[in-house]
Amino acid sequence: MNVKRIAVLIAIGLLLATAGAREVWAQDSTYPLRPVRVIVPFPPGQATDIIGRLVAQKFSEKWGRPVVVENRPGAGGNVGAEVAAKSVADGYTLLVAGSGPMSISPALYPQLAYNPVKDFAPVALVASMPMILVTDPAYPAKSVGELLSLLRARPGEIPYGSSGTGTTGQLAAELFLKLTNTRMNHIPYKGSGAVLNDIIGGRVPVTVESQAACMALILSGKLRPLAVTSGKRSSMFPDVPTLAESGLAGFDVSAWIGVLAPVGIPAPILKKISEDLAQIVEAKDLQSRIKELGLEPAPMGAERFAAHIRQEIDKYQSIVRSANIRAD
Repeated sequence: MNVKRIAVLIAIGLLLATAGAREVWAQDSTYPLRPVRVIVPFPPGQATDIIGRLVAQKFSEKWGRPVVVENRPGAGGNVGAEVAAKSVADGYTLLVAGSGPMSISPALYPQLAYNPVKDFAPVALVASMPMILVTDPAYPAKSVGELLSLLRARPGEIPYGSSGTGTTGQLAAELFLKLTNTRMNHIPYKGSGAVLNDIIGGRVPVTVESQAACMALILSGKLRPLAVTSGKRSSMFPDVPTLAESGLAGFDVSAWIGVLAPVGIPAPILKKISEDLAQIVEAKDLQSRIKELGLEPAPMGAERFAAHIRQEIDKYQSIVRSANIRAD
């Protein structure tokens, strides 16, 4: 190869590199150029949907472009997550999802059609949802210690309800039973409303349910909270101890909601979305709205969020195996 030809090839390479750099800069500085779709893998009105709409509205205000929520419910969030995973990774499809499809489903469904770690680029965590161990106020257990005394006196006889098999509430309850070496009979219901109605009615004594579902009932005196499952006390119920404070060191189980994108999204666009979302989540008005829903603001950047998802998957896989939980 002669010197002249080498010089030509070097010049072409430099031009391509410059063009690529200009394209990256253009993506970063002009995104978005058209409407952005936000997939929510749950029906309208559910907590993830409400958070998704709040985030979409804030993005739209910030970007000056329509950001449209598309509900794709089914299979506990798995349907919408699969749709998002298979979408073009150009920044114009985002996913607002929770711990169910992103960290619990891999443990429950060996043939899951998407991989939460390999198929998604985490953008940011938005909110967490503590679970609360609650009883009927007439039930004799007024603390975690008193509940454990009853469970040990009647091993395997006392039931607990959950909003369904494989839900965060059931997994938190099973971890509680494992760490305390106690046994209860699991009664799965179809949704939070059904199980909480039976707790209030005295038909089932105990459940672990989301703070969002329990909040109004606790405030009205219809439920007695024994402990929260999160690593720190709830801002809504600061007088209720954590399970860790009640003797189960390190206990930390919460549902969560975050924003993700299909893997392969251009790095400058991912960076822009993540930085813009960080500003949105820190806004006082959004944090107030999150708390009104019974959730806790939990801003977390892309790298920490990615690590959090991996840790959550490992935790739930361990619980599912230990309790031999099978998806319905």
